[in-house]
Amino acid sequence: SNYGSERFFSQIGDLTKYNVIIFHSLVYNHAKLAAIIKSKLDIPIIWSPFGFEVYNMLPEFKKGLYLDETKKLVNKARHIKQSLQEIVDYFKAKKIRKAISIVDYCAIAIDSEFELYKSKLNPNLKRFWFTYYPIDLICPPGNSNSDGQNILIGNSAFPSNNHIEAFKLLSTIDLQDREIICPLSYGDKAILKETLAVGESLFGDQFKPLIDFMPIDEYHKLTGSCNVVIMNQYRQQAFGNVLSALWYGSKVYLRPTNTIYSYLKGKGVNIFNIDEDTSQFTNDLKENEIEFNRSFIANEYNKNTIIARTQELLSDFI
Repeated sequence: SNYGSERFFSQIGDLTKYNVIIFHSLVYNHAKLAAIIKSKLDIPIIWSPFGFEVYNMLPEFKKGLYLDETKKLVNKARHIKQSLQEIVDYFKAKKIRKAISIVDYCAIAIDSEFELYKSKLNPNLKRFWFTYYPIDLICPPGNSNSDGQNILIGNSAFPSNNHIEAFKLLSTIDLQDREIICPLSYGDKAILKETLAVGESLFGDQFKPLIDFMPIDEYHKLTGSCNVVIMNQYRQQAFGNVLSALWYGSKVYLRPTNTIYSYLKGKGVNIFNIDEDTSQFTNDLKENEIEFNRSFIANEYNKNTIIARTQELLSDFI
């Protein structure tokens, strides 16, 4: 709350002593601070995007996130006071867009996402390869494949998951006794309520929503029972979840507009288009497909590689 104040600057000290400044996301307060720094000093700024500051705050990115049924839910969940919030968000978005336009580097692993930001927000943006997702930290040791036939949908109760459309797609397929695992432990409460209602009405006892946070071991056990994972977002979201699902040998379905899809497809990863490939939905990945996916992730996203690449890139500033 004291970003940019004298007290704040006294706490972080003399900014001229820093060779580079890194912002983990450019939410409103970060964006204000980045603008202040750039107005005073010529220090390189690296922006590591969280996605929220772009897809939740900038109208030109926000407007295309929802499929028709989900759009109805979002509109239904709106309240009058949200009109005031939209006015506030409009001014916050201006600050965020301005900050993104003046930063020097974008720290991101997904090249197609970087190109999107560069083309729409900052033509002078340079790429700094970085990820928060070392596979050896997000998955337990060992190469065990998913050991069940269940289906995982989405990663949260945010409407960008387009749960309702994914549910309706699944309702046309013979699921036999498969369970539908649906993580909903954080996100939008109004969307959570509607998602629960539709999931329970379509799948009954086979619908298994995860409403409470749980120990990571329990979560891995549940997700490890899913050999099919559906991420129905238009946008890049849940990258760590996608990597761990591929690591476990799950068949992962994404929307073709999701930059994770184009990025992984371009690397030869065995990943599937939810608009086209559902006829083979119940078929498991072949062992050689699982091994290719796992080999790519092990080479690109292991902790030592990430540390080495980050150190190499930061050495340019030291």
